[in-house]
Amino acid sequence: MKGEAGQLNARVVIVAIAFVPGLAAFAQADETNTCVVEAGRNLTARDISLQCGVSEEEVAQILQRQDKLLAGQDEMKNLLLQLMQQSDDYARMRAGGVTEANLIALAGKVAEDVSDPGQAFQQLSLFVEIAIDQQRRARDNPSTDAFVAAVQQRVADLSAAGDLDGASAEADRAVTLWQAEQENQRLRGISLLETARDQDVLSSNFVRAAARSVQLFEVQNDTTAGPWDIHSIAVVHRNQGLRFGAPADQILAMELIHIAEARATEAWDKAAMQVMLGVVLNERGSRTDGTAGAELLADAVAAYRAALKVRTRANHPAEWALTQNNLGNALRNQGTRNDGPEGADLLAQAVTAFRAAIEVRTRADHPVQWAMTQNNLGIALRNQGTRTDGAAGADLLAQAVTAYRAALEVHTRADHPVQWAGTQNNLGTALQDQGTRTDGAAGADLLAQAVTAYRAALEVYTRADHPVQWAITQNNLGNALSNQGIRTDGAAGTDLLAQAVAAYRAAIEVRTRADHPVQWAMTQNNLGNALRNQGTRTDGAAGAELLALAIAVYRAALEVRTRADHPVQWARTQENIAIARQARAEHGSTTDPRPDLEAALDAVEAALEVFDPVHLSYNHAKATRLRDRIQGKLAAP
Repeated sequence: MKGEAGQLNARVVIVAIAFVPGLAAFAQADETNTCVVEAGRNLTARDISLQCGVSEEEVAQILQRQDKLLAGQDEMKNLLLQLMQQSDDYARMRAGGVTEANLIALAGKVAEDVSDPGQAFQQLSLFVEIAIDQQRRARDNPSTDAFVAAVQQRVADLSAAGDLDGASAEADRAVTLWQAEQENQRLRGISLLETARDQDVLSSNFVRAAARSVQLFEVQNDTTAGPWDIHSIAVVHRNQGLRFGAPADQILAMELIHIAEARATEAWDKAAMQVMLGVVLNERGSRTDGTAGAELLADAVAAYRAALKVRTRANHPAEWALTQNNLGNALRNQGTRNDGPEGADLLAQAVTAFRAAIEVRTRADHPVQWAMTQNNLGIALRNQGTRTDGAAGADLLAQAVTAYRAALEVHTRADHPVQWAGTQNNLGTALQDQGTRTDGAAGADLLAQAVTAYRAALEVYTRADHPVQWAITQNNLGNALSNQGIRTDGAAGTDLLAQAVAAYRAAIEVRTRADHPVQWAMTQNNLGNALRNQGTRTDGAAGAELLALAIAVYRAALEVRTRADHPVQWARTQENIAIARQARAEHGSTTDPRPDLEAALDAVEAALEVFDPVHLSYNHAKATRLRDRIQGKLAAP
């Protein structure tokens, strides 16, 4: 396919699918839901109730959910159509033979499968490019010439006339044409397989698309694809998924690895396929919210553990260590998504896996791999530390800092600039966590070290060369500066909060709502915190304006952080709104605090609907104390 510069992405990149929440649930609905939805097209609620064995109230609820789902899909489809029609590539699309009806059908298909607007538009852009290629192939593909019967007749006639040499020459010419036809048949087969594969992608049938990809390789190379051939195809799609960040390449890579493993006959090859499967599952799971993401991460862990039954330390130490490192990454991702004892246990298992890998990946024998694993160990230790109170948590954060500093002894800026910058960013997060837990001058010094680490990372993570990492680091820098500002009085503290606001605003220039909605919402929430802190320490109308701006920014974050899709983040932002509302009620410029206090109470009570006292005990206790304070102020004369 075509290159990507200056046009829609014309690669057969298949972007991984983030299913519309509710659509996936409805697709897996039980027989009752299916019965109601299908019967609802022709029957009354009473008739449906009798036919499906549910109450009329349940019938109404099921049909209401279906209507809401379809309405959301229509809104997404219309948005995608508007965006495509306004894009520079719309004219090229029409010139390429893609009709308006085709575009509408493609937008509808994307709207069914993808809930995130940025990823949905990337998916539609990809589908349109594939559709253009389909039209091109339909115009240019040669038709098959049925010439065998005519040749046979001409040879027979010449032979009957006694012209044996002529008949032989005719046969020779026919064989030459037949040989040319063999190549034409191969080229036709390639075109047909490309068409079938692309259509399977457009239909979200990735199992069949993977099978077509293998067939295509076999026709192109005139050989049977072995497991490592298929593994190579999977690696291409996995890398494309990482590079372009849209949805379906990772799914195709997973399906290809399943085919590769099925064709592998040796235990060693099967173990290698399990490792590759684990890598893709882990990457896919870390990008997927909810139960679906948790299942993908669990499958990744299972794949790595299966591989370790073959890749033993005794027989294959280097491969064993690599798989232990990968296992640690998957366990860490699982742990960060689970609260309570289960999450703590998963993080402990991750630390154990990384420490095991380091026993083989020594600095002396494998310095680069040792440094990478030290960095990964630092991340897991930091995650443990942030969820552990007291001295034990402080010790874990100190271990994380030690691991990062060890990694930086090998990951130097001169030799490994990108890895150096990534580890500096990670070091900054651990130092910041230490600083927020440490009082006095020691805490201030740790926060200053965190700021220094982030600013060092930004020397390599420039916006031009590494925009995503630049934005992540700007957001982290904003957090550290905000924490410094809160702890610093006077003009110096005000200046630090202003720097934090500037860092968040810089991050949002890359973390746009269209391209990175979840990260955009997170940074909006952080920006709201900094603006709120500015407002509380600023007198008069200026302070009131900053508090109003903070509330507006929180509300913007809630447009993405919905209760349905991101319940915990939604609750945290609601709690922040409550804090900002309370701050505005107490601000010197406020004449009547009651409206703000009532709004604050509504927000914190909404948060408490999500903050489970068992699984989110810390958040529940904190929000409860906030609610009690607000209620006390409302009850005061």
